[in-house]
Amino acid sequence: MFYSNSCCLLYMSMPEGNFKKTSNLLVMILKFDKESRDIQKLEPLIGKQLDFMQKLKDHKYGSNLYNLQKITLDDRTIKEIPSVNSRCNFEKFEKGLLLRINDSQQLYGLVLSNDLTEKLIITRGSEKVLPISLTRLLMWIGVNKETLKKNPLLSSGFYNERFRLEIKTKSESLLLVSNDNNYLKEKAYFLESVLNQKLTVVE
Repeated sequence: MFYSNSCCLLYMSMPEGNFKKTSNLLVMILKFDKESRDIQKLEPLIGKQLDFMQKLKDHKYGSNLYNLQKITLDDRTIKEIPSVNSRCNFEKFEKGLLLRINDSQQLYGLVLSNDLTEKLIITRGSEKVLPISLTRLLMWIGVNKETLKKNPLLSSGFYNERFRLEIKTKSESLLLVSNDNNYLKEKAYFLESVLNQKLTVVE
């Protein structure tokens, strides 16, 4: 996880503004530079960063960690993009979110605002049963699943696979995954964000 407050724009275009235009597409992936102080250039898109006291007062902390599973840019000419399995987390701004992507070689970010974000889909992982467990044995001999879940010891034999978060903007598509233990907190995180109207929850 990283919390750098600075960034250097690698490829980012705006209909009007200070950002370099690489094509006719609106590309919102950023390449961060620890030495620069260009985070203010994001303000026209997602407002200002929340200061510490705001976060403390409103409980608007960063998200849990995710792993990047897939990233696709509509502009195929752009070659320098984050690697699969990069670690990610979200930060809330006044008018949107910034997805911070920690590649082993570079720090990136994805700007998410209501104008630029088409949809967010959070999907809970499938429920499974531990293959070697008393719970599986009892299910095999016909004990009802709901009965097993009522028992604190036997309910531990159930688990959910990692949940998925799909992000679709006007120029990028990303797939992130995270541990199921984070699911409820992360669902609440997005429901309480300014992008809640873009969110679809699949359980």
